[in-house]
Amino acid sequence: MINKNKYDVVISGYGPLGQICALMLSHLKISTAVIEKNKQINPKPRASSIDSESLRFLYSLGIFKELNEIFNIPEFLDFILPDGKIVQRSIVRDTADNYPNIVTFYQPDLEKKLREKLQNSDFIDLYLEHEFISNKENNKIVNIKCKNLNTSKLVEIECQFLLASDGINSSIRKKLKIQNEDLRYNKEWLIIDVDNKEESKDIIVKQICDPIRPTSSSNLSKIKSRWEFQLLPGENKEEMLLDENISKLMDKYVDSASYKILRKDVYNFRAEFANSWYKEKTILIGGSAYQFPPFGYQSLNAEIKDINNICWKIHLVLSNISKNEILKTYQSERSMIVKDTISSSIAM
Repeated sequence: MINKNKYDVVISGYGPLGQICALMLSHLKISTAVIEKNKQINPKPRASSIDSESLRFLYSLGIFKELNEIFNIPEFLDFILPDGKIVQRSIVRDTADNYPNIVTFYQPDLEKKLREKLQNSDFIDLYLEHEFISNKENNKIVNIKCKNLNTSKLVEIECQFLLASDGINSSIRKKLKIQNEDLRYNKEWLIIDVDNKEESKDIIVKQICDPIRPTSSSNLSKIKSRWEFQLLPGENKEEMLLDENISKLMDKYVDSASYKILRKDVYNFRAEFANSWYKEKTILIGGSAYQFPPFGYQSLNAEIKDINNICWKIHLVLSNISKNEILKTYQSERSMIVKDTISSSIAM
């Protein structure tokens, strides 16, 4: 059993990235604690698709069979004009590894499956409803303090490595005073998840090439869809969240009687890139290190690649097979690929 309050690794953040990271560390038999201020699954899901490489990675962790129940394979990836004319259509096919090159899903379904898997792990302790307060390195150990939000008591945890999986507004990155490079994309988007009253005949991911208001749509399941509308200069996000204004946007593409709104939100999509992805024994992964624009659907794929790059290196260090220097290859191997992907997304 795990020695309570002493772990090899602590993960701050328990979204899909933190969950998959904890799953890989458990697969490597690394004692891990996860700190998360919320108890329930994220009510504001962002992720909606992953690619064949990520699917192969999930298979290697022994979770693919369970997740495959909630994955949907699109028929097509379409670029279309506002009038419905198809500019480019790509057929989704199996890759050489026999995985489709993209699947879609509803993030709460994904998180539920991952949480069920993690709850059965002997190598994971969950500190849900705990707020991350501070981290300090001392004698090659990271000392972490978090607050139990139910009792207001401080909890102290020691670990060998801290992984920051706390997203776009990472408090850990800010505490480390790591600056972000602005890659010059900063737009607000209206995000609408809906339940369709009839099952979709085809699962399709669509980028609507509207020169006035870029828009995207994807089927997350047979009945669930996501719509994303870029807000224009001068539009007030509170007003755009009103049902009547949502209907005006949606009426251009679907009948208002054909769906029910599940949730609505405004996201600020940015293109940013942390100048450093680690400091001593604290390592930034995924959204704490970079931000993607909403084109190309690569955000969670990039985050899974981060996990696949860093976790086995941590395992080698903890096993005294490699020295700490191997961890420096994480940023050198991942950062330029991520930066190129961000650039491609902006260009798209």
